[in-house]
Order: sequence, then structure tokens, then C-alpha cells
Amino acid sequence: MIFRSSVMLWCLMSCCFLSSKAAIIKKILVSGNVKTQEFIILRELTFKVGDTIAVPSISDKITTSKQNLFNLQLFNNVKIFCVDSTKQELEFYIDVKERWYFYPIPIMELADRNLNVWWVEQNHNLKRLNVGAVILQRNIRGRNETLAAVLETGFTNYIALQYELPFIDKKLHQGLQLSSSFYTNKETAYRTYNNKQLFLRDDNHYVKSRFQAGAIWRYRKAIRVRHSVEANYTTYHISDTLLKANPDFLLGKRSFQQFALLRYLLEIDYRDYKPYPLKGYLINFQATRWGLTPWDNIHMSEISFLGSYYVPLGHKFYWYQSLKFKTSAPSAQAYNIQRAMGYLQDYVRGYEYYVIDGQHFGILRNELKYCFFKKRFDTGMGDRIDDLPLNLYIKAYYDCGFVKDNFWSKNNPLNNTYLQGYGVGIDISTFYDMVARYELTRNALGETKIYIALKANI
Repeated sequence: MIFRSSVMLWCLMSCCFLSSKAAIIKKILVSGNVKTQEFIILRELTFKVGDTIAVPSISDKITTSKQNLFNLQLFNNVKIFCVDSTKQELEFYIDVKERWYFYPIPIMELADRNLNVWWVEQNHNLKRLNVGAVILQRNIRGRNETLAAVLETGFTNYIALQYELPFIDKKLHQGLQLSSSFYTNKETAYRTYNNKQLFLRDDNHYVKSRFQAGAIWRYRKAIRVRHSVEANYTTYHISDTLLKANPDFLLGKRSFQQFALLRYLLEIDYRDYKPYPLKGYLINFQATRWGLTPWDNIHMSEISFLGSYYVPLGHKFYWYQSLKFKTSAPSAQAYNIQRAMGYLQDYVRGYEYYVIDGQHFGILRNELKYCFFKKRFDTGMGDRIDDLPLNLYIKAYYDCGFVKDNFWSKNNPLNNTYLQGYGVGIDISTFYDMVARYELTRNALGETKIYIALKANI
């Protein structure tokens, strides 16, 4: 086996004793890729056969290439070594351990915005769960293609199909994703009052349904830079009961809504490890337009920006800071589309129980963390899960933000006010990109509570 310890030592010594400051890459050998085609791996490297590279830069190129391969989320482990084959020529050896690629996964999913809302405010009511299954086949044909089928029932009846082709051209720059989905609900949040969602339920009829179909074209010439253009078509239907409860749920006292959507996304991602980054930066810019034709009955525009920066400070300390803002127009927006704070990752910590609607918002996050435990365990359970990483971090943080609202502020006192939260916590990062966060936070309302999240802050 190439990667025995004696060979590893020889590889490192070979690079250290190169007589020249530059060398030509003669050969790149890949092993361990049982299913993944070799060009998928070579595409992520920062070097290729025939390149002339400076010897002092070899270590950085290996580190970045490993990060790129890990971020494909196809491999549990990646090893890259360099050998001096004399005559100022280099050989690189790459060994990977593949993950499982077929996932028949049972679903038990929350219908609420986060785990804290479900557990406390909804009294962990099992009727608010979605159950079902996801049939996920990753790395089809070894080309990193993904086919996913989803079937759920419970709070939401949901069916979806998605197929992603990361490369559709010979230069491996362009990709395509196709998807369609349909869902129905007998219960939905229909209005925000006192910055809490109010829910409407009808056991005899569906209160809303949505159909969506679309495509995303992606362009990725540089490894860390991606452009995407999304186009889809959406229709909403709501019941008369829901329309009466909130005439602006679809805006303008409508019970039916249809629109075409066009979205552009620019992502510049130089993070070391996407599920739990510790070094690098992320820039995300989006411009979205709802309503492209005269017969669309909603017309709205939105621009958002996210910038995140991750800095290793040394001695196992790390710093993280991010800024996100969104602006949209017009001020009058349908309740089912408008989003500000309280949804997905857009919130100031300490306000997980609140929804702050509005047309414009900004969030600033700051976090200092210390890695007090980091280890890999040999589980003895086979190649797919024999290498189990476990990383624990303690942290302190401060978040602040503001929502500007010109339409939904009545009876919602947190709209148009300064928000801040600070606290301490523990993060756990482990295999297959799983992350758990436990945070003790105090907000500007004087509330101090423990919150749990199952995804890293970005």
C-alpha cells in the first residue's frame, strides 16, 4: 500500500530535499476511488500534470486540494502526498475513502421553524412532525450526480423529485439541476402577532397547496467561484377560511397566486470545510425577481448579501464574523413570500422564538471559539465509517441586527427595533457533516435561555 508510514516519511523527505525551487508535475496517481471517476477528483486539485510549481508552495496546494475534495462531500478521508522522482519532477499520490452513496433515509422532520419553537411553544406535539422517506442516490455513475425522491406526510403532505448533474460540458464548467415539488397543508402560519406566528387549522380541508417546477444552471470555471441562474414556475392555492383570516396572505385578497421566478446567485467560497468552517471566507450575493410576465399576479424584487470570515488565531482559538443584509421592494408583500428574521439561518441569537417580518434587514455575528477536544476514532465498522471524527468547541458570541418594516409592523413590537443577543455555548462537529450547537443566550428583552441547533452558523 502506497500510504504506509515508511512511504509517507519518504514522500515528505523527498519534497524537502528538492535541489531546485521549482519542479514539473510528472504524474498524478489516484487510489481508493471505487466508484468515483478519476476526473471528478482531478477537477478539484489546484495542480495538474505538466504544471511547474514552486517547491515551497507544495504544502499549501496539497492543503487546498484536500479541502476541495472534502467539500465534495463524497469522501470520509483524503490523503495527498508528493514524491520527488528526481530530475526536478514530482509525482502526487491521492488516496480517498468513499462514503455511502445510497441513502434510503426515514424522515422525521419538524414543521416548525426550529427545534426550540417546536419543543417549548408547541409542547413537542408529535402532530407537528413530518414523517416519510428520502431515497437519495449520490455519485451516480461516479460523476457526482445526485437523484433524490422525497415523500412526506403528517403536518405537510409533500412529494418532490430532484436530479443534479454537476457537469454537462466537456470543460467541466457547467452544471444543471432539475426539480419539481408539490405540497398541501391542513394547518399553516397565517399571520404574525406580537412577533409570534399564529396558526390556522382545518381538519376537513387543505388550507393551502403549492406546486413548483424549475431548473438551475450553474457555471463553475474556478474551483471556489460559482455562478447560478435559477428559473421556476410556482402556483399557490389557499382556502376561503385562510383568505378570510388574512386577506394579504397572497396579497390583494387573492385565493390563487402564480408567478415565474428568476434568481441569480454568485458564491465565492474559500472556506476550509463547508459544514463547519474554521478558516477562509464566504461571499454570497443573490438577486431575485418574482413575476416576469404580465399575467403573474405578484411582482417583487429582492437583493441579499452575505459575507463570512473565519480566522484561526493560534493556540486552538478561532474567530468568526459575518454580515448579512437584504433589501426588497415594494413594501406591500404577500405574507407567504416575505421573509426577514426568524426563518432558516436568518436570526439574531436569543430571538429564536420570534419572527420579525419586514422588507429590509441586517445581521452582524461575532464568535470566538476554542477547540478543547479533537480526535478521530477507528470504529472497526468498515471503510465507510471506520474513521469517526469528533470535535468539540467552547465559544462566546455577540449578535446584533435590525429589521425595517413598512407593512407588517402593527402589533409587532420587535419590528423596527435594535436587536442584540450574546452568550456562550458548545459546538459538536462529527462525521457525515453532522453539527450540533448548544447555546446559552441573553437578548435585549432580558430573556436568558438555552437554545439547540443542528447546523453551524455561516
